[in-house]
Amino acid sequence: MLEKTTDLVVIGGGAAGMPAALEAMEQGVPSVILLDKNPVPGGNARMAGGYLFAANSYTQEEVGTVLHREDAYREAMRYNHGHNVNPRILRAFIDRSADNLAWLRTKGIEYFDTQFMGNGIVGAGAPGSYARVIDKLKEDFVALGGEVLGSTPAKEILLDDSGAVRGVFAQDRNGEEVLIHTKYVILSPGGFMGNAELMARYFSDQYDEKAYVTDAIRYAGDGISIAEKIGAKLSSSATLVKESGYCFANQRNRPHRVSMMPGAVWINAEGRRFCDESTGNDHNNPNLLVQQPGMIGYALFDTNLLDDVIAHPTPLVNNMLLEPGDPLIRTQLEDAHARTPDLCCIVDTWAEIAQWLGIAPEILELTIAEYNDGCCQQYDPIFAKPKEQLKALTKAPFYAVKFAPLMVETIGPVVINEHFQVLRKSDGKPITGLYAGGAITSGWQGHDYSMWGGNLGYGMASGRIAADHIAKAFS
Repeated sequence: MLEKTTDLVVIGGGAAGMPAALEAMEQGVPSVILLDKNPVPGGNARMAGGYLFAANSYTQEEVGTVLHREDAYREAMRYNHGHNVNPRILRAFIDRSADNLAWLRTKGIEYFDTQFMGNGIVGAGAPGSYARVIDKLKEDFVALGGEVLGSTPAKEILLDDSGAVRGVFAQDRNGEEVLIHTKYVILSPGGFMGNAELMARYFSDQYDEKAYVTDAIRYAGDGISIAEKIGAKLSSSATLVKESGYCFANQRNRPHRVSMMPGAVWINAEGRRFCDESTGNDHNNPNLLVQQPGMIGYALFDTNLLDDVIAHPTPLVNNMLLEPGDPLIRTQLEDAHARTPDLCCIVDTWAEIAQWLGIAPEILELTIAEYNDGCCQQYDPIFAKPKEQLKALTKAPFYAVKFAPLMVETIGPVVINEHFQVLRKSDGKPITGLYAGGAITSGWQGHDYSMWGGNLGYGMASGRIAADHIAKAFS
């Protein structure tokens, strides 16, 4: 067995773990070892587009549109209705969020203000943009003397007779056992999307493995079992971060968010509308989608709508910044129709689309007739869709694109306090020396994900706050 001794072990090098490891060394923790089960640390954070929630950030101050911490906190509390939220944890995250951006700026990573409740890194929205943040933080961590052990998953956290952390047991890429003696651990191994038992336990009413698509790594939630084994408290609730309108099997099939086209009509497999389509980008909207047969939707639009989005492009459609008039989206749809006809249909009549859906033509024709009549009246009597998005579908060819809920991450269920110390199940007190951050922790998010960039912003804030609390013991 290989044995090592260090002051702090960080388990998982993603959105929370990598910032935590670097912050700890910058704040005076003499030695830190970061364990990651992957050869290259970063986990699902490496695949993220880079949106990073912040309030009172320098980016907002520069353009004069500041989201104040107090307003962000109040809005988050209202959104979550207090469900599964510890107000002290939520406030600690929001209060640290602006400093996250300032901290990254000192490392040459600049952000800019966005339309969302938060901020976006240059190139945000492109899958993998955030990998460069992870790589820069790792570079700085190693330069300060930190040690990264890749392909070395943690297997167990060891406690002494008093119940305090005394070490971590791991296994390296060659199968060799590794025992690391330490008094402090930050647990940040990510979520549990790959654990069928946990998914069924926490999301029985909103999860069907056959319905969801994801580009994320489906981790098995090993960190949860590690925490549970040593008596950590687990919440009875967790959050499934999901989005609506994901049109194709993976990011390589574009335009994978064409359902978000302004003015598109959404129907279910029975040919009926089920929501105000303009809310598709709201994290509440997937709750309506997963109630539909098979948890599947179909986006309908005509040539007029397609021409309009080509003339006035929006990155919501396929996460690309296109020049006005660029016909790429039409080309992509025609290619999808040819290659994946089960996902995309382009025809000249609604009857042909009904046939493609496997429903009676009169059902779909009635849905379209009712919708077009509402467009003429500039009033949606069923779902109150904003009148600026009520545009009749009249010009062939007509388009139909199948879409599914996108699974982004799970949040929870390890219970912590505002210092990000893990609490014991038996008495609710902190397990001495054990901290946790990022997706594995509860207390900052309720039933639905709310803040744009919240996962990355919270991950960084939670990891850095935990590291700062540990660093006090070495000052």
